[in-house]
Amino acid sequence: MGSKVQKQAQQLGFINARHITLYARPRKLRMTFSKSVPDVVDAIRDYIALQDSTLTIDKSGGGRNISFYILAPKAQIYVEALIDMKGAIVVKAVNTSNMAIQINIYSNNDEYIRGIANAVNILYEDGMLAHLEFNKFEEKFLVKQEDLIAEWEKWL
Repeated sequence: MGSKVQKQAQQLGFINARHITLYARPRKLRMTFSKSVPDVVDAIRDYIALQDSTLTIDKSGGGRNISFYILAPKAQIYVEALIDMKGAIVVKAVNTSNMAIQINIYSNNDEYIRGIANAVNILYEDGMLAHLEFNKFEEKFLVKQEDLIAEWEKWL
């Protein structure tokens, strides 16, 4: 798949910036015309908008796999949120426990990376790590639980 925003990020060389991967689970969803948008994507978008009002956002995919792309050229931040949904189609729109999100952050600015991590982490009062079902991430994204935890702890 892909999107215009993803291609623009590649042309600007943002894909060559430092790459950090975090994993998350949404607390709630916002319905648009044809797709649901996890609050994780909204939190990332809102944080980046504070840093660069010229950001652009796009999405691709459908069904069980949706990708969101957020690019802020002035702040030099590019984020891909890859969402994998499990379970029945009817359930996926209301049951966030069926969702696993891989967040790929491309930025050379530690402050922005930390800001995105904190914006996502505060979606849950007791933090994101307390709500992750690690087996879903290990199965879908082939990441070890200890690596996932270490990356979150590094940025919080």
